[in-house]
Amino acid sequence: MSYVWREIEPAQPLPETSRTDLGRRAPRAHDPDSVFPPDAVARIFRPSRSVMTSGKARTKHWILRFERRTPPFIEPLMGWTGGDDPLTQVELRFPTLESAVAYARRQGLTYVVN
Repeated sequence: MSYVWREIEPAQPLPETSRTDLGRRAPRAHDPDSVFPPDAVARIFRPSRSVMTSGKARTKHWILRFERRTPPFIEPLMGWTGGDDPLTQVELRFPTLESAVAYARRQGLTYVVN
């Protein structure tokens, strides 16, 4: 299940909530002072472990990644897959879900928690 929000208010301390309570917040308008484009959508998730191993390394943090805003294209000369969206290269790591959500709110991002 995914949740989408838009926030423009200044960052406030996050109340003590459970993960299910985060889905009850209403969408808001885009923050005009944000450095991110208004159509940027951030996906916040906790990575799963590799199916090739039983180890749980690199699964204890939360990742914020941006969804692709334009479709990929085949570059005609070499046949490589290319794109013109620089936000697809951005990946931020956070120790907790609350810190990732607080960052997204502070930046005025639309975000989805998976």
